Amino acid sequence: MSSRNSEKSELLASGLFDPDWYLERNGDVKLLGMDPLEHYLWLGHRLNRSPGPKFDSDRYLRINGDVARHKLNPVLHYIRHGRAEGRQAFEVSATGAVTTGAAPGLRRVAGGIATRPGRPVVMLCSHIAGNKLFGGERSLLDMLDGLNALDFNVIVTVPGADNPAYFETLRAKSVAAYVLTYGWWRDGTPVSDAVTAQFARIIADEAVDVVHANTIVLREPLIAARRMGVRSIVHVRELIRHDEALLNMIGESADAIVEKVWDSCDRVIVNSMATLSGFAQPGREAALVYNTVDFGELARLSPAPAHDGLRVGLISSNLPKKGLWDFVRVAQELAAHPEISFRLIGPENEHTAIIATKIQAGELPANLGLIGYRETPAQAVAETDIILSLSHFQESFGRTVLEGMAASRPAIVYDHGAPPEFVAHGETGFVVPVGETGAVAEAIRKLASDREGLRRMGLAARAKAIARFDRTAYTNQLRSAYEGLTHAPEPQRLRLPARRDLTPQPRETMKIAYFCWHFPVPSETFVLNELRLLREQGFDVRVFCRQSPYPDFRPDFDIEWETVRDAAHLAERLTGTGRSIVHSHFVYPTVTDMVWPACEAAKIPFTFIAHAQDIFRYRNDAMNRIGEVAHSDWCRKVFVPSRFHRQYLAARNVPDGKMMISPNGCDPRLYAQGWKEGREKRPFRRIIAIHRFTEKKGLIHLIRAGKLLEQDNIRIELYGYGELEEAYRAVIAEEGISNVAICGPVKGRDAMLALYRESDLFACPSVRAADGDMDGIPTVLMEAMAAGLPVLTTDLSGIPDLIEDGITGLVSDATPEAIAARIRAYYMLPDVAVTAMIENAAERIRKNYNSEHLVDNLIRVWAGETIDLMIVSWNNLAQTSEVIRRLYKYTSLPFHLIICDNGSDAPALAKLLELYGERDNVTILLNRDNAMVGPGTNLCLAEGKSDYAIYVCGKEGMTTRYGWETAFIRYMNAHPRVGQAGTLCYSPSYLFGRDYPKAQALWDKFRNQEFALNNPDRSFSHVQGGFFALRRKMIDEIGGFSDTVPHNSTDVEFSYYVESCGWELGGVPGMMSLFNKTRPGLFHRIDEHMGALHPPRLEDLPALDAIARREVYHCNACGRQSREFMDLDGAAACPDCGADRRARSIHRVLAESILLYRRLPALGVNVPAALENFWREQFQGRICNAEELTRDITRNGRIDLADSRLPLILLNDATGAIDNDRLLAETARVLAPGGTLMIAGRHADAPLTSRLRKTGLVPAGVRRYTSSVSHYDWLPVLLYTRNPTNAAAAR
Repeated sequence: MSSRNSEKSELLASGLFDPDWYLERNGDVKLLGMDPLEHYLWLGHRLNRSPGPKFDSDRYLRINGDVARHKLNPVLHYIRHGRAEGRQAFEVSATGAVTTGAAPGLRRVAGGIATRPGRPVVMLCSHIAGNKLFGGERSLLDMLDGLNALDFNVIVTVPGADNPAYFETLRAKSVAAYVLTYGWWRDGTPVSDAVTAQFARIIADEAVDVVHANTIVLREPLIAARRMGVRSIVHVRELIRHDEALLNMIGESADAIVEKVWDSCDRVIVNSMATLSGFAQPGREAALVYNTVDFGELARLSPAPAHDGLRVGLISSNLPKKGLWDFVRVAQELAAHPEISFRLIGPENEHTAIIATKIQAGELPANLGLIGYRETPAQAVAETDIILSLSHFQESFGRTVLEGMAASRPAIVYDHGAPPEFVAHGETGFVVPVGETGAVAEAIRKLASDREGLRRMGLAARAKAIARFDRTAYTNQLRSAYEGLTHAPEPQRLRLPARRDLTPQPRETMKIAYFCWHFPVPSETFVLNELRLLREQGFDVRVFCRQSPYPDFRPDFDIEWETVRDAAHLAERLTGTGRSIVHSHFVYPTVTDMVWPACEAAKIPFTFIAHAQDIFRYRNDAMNRIGEVAHSDWCRKVFVPSRFHRQYLAARNVPDGKMMISPNGCDPRLYAQGWKEGREKRPFRRIIAIHRFTEKKGLIHLIRAGKLLEQDNIRIELYGYGELEEAYRAVIAEEGISNVAICGPVKGRDAMLALYRESDLFACPSVRAADGDMDGIPTVLMEAMAAGLPVLTTDLSGIPDLIEDGITGLVSDATPEAIAARIRAYYMLPDVAVTAMIENAAERIRKNYNSEHLVDNLIRVWAGETIDLMIVSWNNLAQTSEVIRRLYKYTSLPFHLIICDNGSDAPALAKLLELYGERDNVTILLNRDNAMVGPGTNLCLAEGKSDYAIYVCGKEGMTTRYGWETAFIRYMNAHPRVGQAGTLCYSPSYLFGRDYPKAQALWDKFRNQEFALNNPDRSFSHVQGGFFALRRKMIDEIGGFSDTVPHNSTDVEFSYYVESCGWELGGVPGMMSLFNKTRPGLFHRIDEHMGALHPPRLEDLPALDAIARREVYHCNACGRQSREFMDLDGAAACPDCGADRRARSIHRVLAESILLYRRLPALGVNVPAALENFWREQFQGRICNAEELTRDITRNGRIDLADSRLPLILLNDATGAIDNDRLLAETARVLAPGGTLMIAGRHADAPLTSRLRKTGLVPAGVRRYTSSVSHYDWLPVLLYTRNPTNAAAAR
């Protein structure tokens, strides 16, 4: 058998190829005249077309990146391999899109009627748009005509446009027509918030006043109306108490349905008295609007002729419930009357096919004919002289009866439902008992024998129909029904709770499983560190592994582990030990072959962290199926070490929402003994590299760089082992490299720490190997940095997250020449630059690669602990949308977004509802009134459960860095007495307790006023609104924001209240929130480490994003950005204002202090030239250089200023002056109590502090900033104050 024939056989046998479906979906195949299977195998699969409705090719390829990369036929891959491997196939939705919970898009088509300015707008919602027109479709057309007659602007919605002619008619009769996918009220089918949001969008865009649902089975349009605060109508066309099929579909009792219909809308319209009786409720009055028909064409039909044969018709959908077989029995009873024929008018289906077969076989009389479907009511009625209505269920109206009456056709109807309301027995027709076909036959005989009576009855029917049911009557009834509805209502307050259960699992109940392929492994310190910390915190942790290859090694902490044979055995043991969460390191084969199938079988959630070779090596990349694993419902989170990993895996179809950056940690305490005093002087001329000797470490380039450094008296030592050792030795020998040595493995931690102490630099020139393998973030870099040893590496993979060139280490290209040049530059750096690099690197490890922080993130994810993010919104559509978009893009930890909307306009409200439809972790409070910020925040707090809540300004609270929220969490965890934290600000007007009663305009409304009165000399700061964190424990204890200070000064009052209750305020690093009038503003204080910002404008965001991404150089002194600073290894001067490192550091210290915009007297010594104008604007007093000041003191014996005169003195780059005790004494004399002495250009040291203490000055802080965007001074700015009780004021 040929390959193509084999593929055909496989595909047909699978049942996944549907030739008819394929032809219908792909019109070009018909044009080509090709066999559909041939076309699919030749071209269709290459175009990602699906072979049939049961297999979505596009989704299969998106989830299985390996199949896509190898350009395999997706369905054949699934048949041959995927199904056996447990890969999932997905059905194609009706629209050809992937079947998901999200609603497909919205399509608007402009209507044929011009907008009527100033007139009400009605959104009329159809529940059906079939290929054939029946009562549901025709009643919608009647509604359109009626609403147009009322001079309303009608927007019509339909759930599909499969009937182009019908849709065109709707469009022509409306201002606009919308097509969107929406369903019916069905048992077990929840309301779609996404579809509700689409209706809300229409309401907003079209300024809808009233939503009119043309049936009771539509829920989403009514819910949208309620949420958008507009009126709504339910047009009841169902006899719910008599429709068993409908009751079964909805799955509720008739009473419950009636109650819910009334509750869902502002008005109920019924189409008959029969319908009204089913929906009657005490105190609730429905409006009666009988259906109408198109009288014009029907009335032009001639009455039944007096002498021809008599035609009896049943016009229906030809379903048994319409009385199909009763009609047949009537025909049988009158078979002896050849002048009477029976015409079944409606679509052909399986029921009519049975009747046709029986007629052909002679089992049914020849007087019975199947006429088929007729396009218009007039065409159908023209085939009849008498209309029958024999439905077994109670019809809510009986449209075909009225159509027949309008055409002078008497009707014979059963005596239930609505038809007897408009058929007068013996006058316009006959009403007979239900099911009594003999009575129906008798009535027909009577009319057949009295053709004049038939004609008179028909004319009477027409007259009565016109009088009660024509367009004029219909429009008048509709006008009465709409009375009072077109005025805007008072919208209800609504609470839309998050759909996802956000209740966390108590930590003490968690039972954690780790799975490792090998355990325990001495070199996998990151795994051991995590487990050690978990056990120290008392967690129940058990490790499962395939093998234990190091029998002599035991961890230095209590941990249990066991081996398992395979995934099935692992699933059994996970269940048997009661594990509630599973975590693993490395994707392939650890997760792919073991954790994933085991957790699917055991139904236990799992998380894992991707590393390096498990995802980067080409073979593993093809085998790990990480996209499919990540889409598992049991996969809770995919942890990744870096931004690069996140982007890399996103390209492999790992959902962004499933990923979280959480790199391996390092315990700095373990490397403290590697620190070496005087390292900045680089005394050893020795560089070390400790690695496995593999290609990805790039050591061959380091070896050859050594050759270039022979004349520089620099020695390079390589420690380790591996398959490339002999090759390295050969290169060293062949190329005569005398200053590079291979020294073998390091014998234990002590030996490693000794090497750290005795070296100048650690090298790790990572590259990507030929097989695709490369480092993620090498742990050895973290360990060297924690030991105070500077590192040199490349910008590969996730390394740039750890190492910034010149800031936390050195970065070079992976070539011998580039490595040698960077090493030479390193030895030429000033000592202060190396000191700063060492300190920055150690701080980076403590802050971002601390195992304790990272394990806490794991625990929060495992327990399902969220943080509450709170927004109080009011209009500002563009700004709020951007705030929310960024929260979802940049927040790493699980969160609950709580929005209190204070009565936004329709466009902004619709946007919030779209968010609610898209996201399941959002709670929205539609407050309707503007409760202002404080009370609105209280409403948000009441909805939350998290230990921390972060307020985000809905207009100007912008995030720019992934993981911005972790700074808040870490700070709050580290400071348990801090109840509120953010950016600490102050007001010069009420800086001290004594100022509050006089300067704070709303002081009379502050709580606990005695606190300020009892502390008149205490300085007060406040946490600036816009971005701040609250501790739930504190809120539970003291309550929330003041209702009497709801907006202006609400942040000041609450911060004051927090401190007055004994809680503390805190300043969170990594964020900046300012009052929009605060000066200096955001651009004078920001750097790339700040991920939460207030108050940027939308137009500021590109510049702020560029800073966050480290794409520009930013000068905080002038607030401008440039493509480069001059001399980065030196002064790094700004090309715009000339500010160098020192100037930028001084400016930032001042910008973050409470000293500006008060025109305080000050003394500036060696003020940087770039800051002179700024200094003169801000302060009064003298600017001089150090030599001038020293001469004055020598000549005059003192500074020419009164005692305690100056709130600020700056001594910049004044080492000689500082060494002058007389000058220090004079500085202390003229400094005011609580004043600030700033010393720039010098390290803090004990002798200096001792000398200053003797003058009465005490340390008030050290400020040193780190930024690869702004390049601050390598040296800190030292702060001292005259009064230790007010040292905080210097901050």
